[in-house]
Amino acid sequence: QKTLDDVADKILSESLVFLNPKKATMALFRVLMKIYEDLGLNYTDEISIRFIFHSAFMIERVIRREPLIYKNTNREVYTSIDRNMKLVNDVFGISIPSSEIARLSEIFVDLINGCEQEECRTGID
Repeated sequence: QKTLDDVADKILSESLVFLNPKKATMALFRVLMKIYEDLGLNYTDEISIRFIFHSAFMIERVIRREPLIYKNTNREVYTSIDRNMKLVNDVFGISIPSSEIARLSEIFVDLINGCEQEECRTGID
């Protein structure tokens, strides 16, 4: 959690225009932990920072109505992220489009594809 607090304080606070970085980080961290659990993945700082960082800017894009265009992703990962991002939708009063969910999915697909099963998965299949 200290690493994520540092990200919020040092990087996001200087970069975000609309969002409170601490509020965004807290909500996104809750979502992130549920996604790790759903997918049976072990926590990593690298993936967590990528997820928090990308998600915070995604929220700002959605608020500005300028979402990314993205397709094709892993269905299991997409479903988990879509379900868990409902908290973010509620906290910020937004509706995250499917293209942004698909883009976020790639963060976890990279993790799943880039490591040995016993190193990255918690044993939940």
